[in-house]
Amino acid sequence: ERRFHFELHDKKDIFELTLLGGQIAEKKPLRGIRRFEEAIETGFFDDLGVRRLRDTQRAVFGSHSNSIPVKDRRTLHHLGLKPLILIDTNVLINALKDDLLREISSDQYGSLDWTVERSFHMMLLRRSKSDVFVTIPPSAIGEFKHRTKTPDSVLKLFEGVYINHQEWNKIVTPAFLKERVKIILNSFNTWNQSIEVANRNDVELEEFLLKHEMIFEMVDQYKRARSNSAPIRTELNGKEIYPESGDIEIMQDAAGLAKLPLQEIGCILVATRDSDFRLVSRALEERYGFGVISDAQQLNSRI
Repeated sequence: ERRFHFELHDKKDIFELTLLGGQIAEKKPLRGIRRFEEAIETGFFDDLGVRRLRDTQRAVFGSHSNSIPVKDRRTLHHLGLKPLILIDTNVLINALKDDLLREISSDQYGSLDWTVERSFHMMLLRRSKSDVFVTIPPSAIGEFKHRTKTPDSVLKLFEGVYINHQEWNKIVTPAFLKERVKIILNSFNTWNQSIEVANRNDVELEEFLLKHEMIFEMVDQYKRARSNSAPIRTELNGKEIYPESGDIEIMQDAAGLAKLPLQEIGCILVATRDSDFRLVSRALEERYGFGVISDAQQLNSRI
């Protein structure tokens, strides 16, 4: 590696760099691939040089990808890999609400308020067409279906939003709602594998949750203050302040996927507006190797 750094910072010989990087990768694949990343990021080389470095890096990665878990690929930005984004229930609900507002609106635009929530799910859908893979964890699917069983249950989700009840009752029938729920679920599923490839039982989360007791206590107080009924929480060590079981399962799914050498995947992200994820996002990434995104800006910064 000393020779590699000498060539990189002094001679800048592309041929020697590709040769040395390949030799490093033979013994330590990830280190070799990272050396190519370092060389590309220096800005020392013209487009042709960068292309040669990138092509060699990708060839080396292709030979060793089965031994490199996704969590170790997060800083490798030149391999042409895509993020795999797990969609939480709150994003699905915002997407459904936006969809239904457009359906019952006379101008087909629904709410004209360009909120953070609205821009987030719309950007996720846009990016999912080419830049990222999206999928929905089983627990999020279950909760989404449960909360959208009937038009009346969905109507309660529009707190603080004006709804023309005459139009709602005319358009949002049980059959119509069922079809729109199905469309939303299909829209956020572009990954051709099942999340079940990750084994939740291999992810130990209780110690992590207990370590961040003060944060979850604050989140719990916030959720109780905002809710008319007591929020569903998980009890650990006698304190019922931790994320509900569905959110814990999503954390385990994401952590389990990050441990696998998945094809085409460069990082695992959870798309959510939930403070149970957001306030410990950095700790989750450091400990388990998956990130958390909660708005369009954070999404775009990861691509």
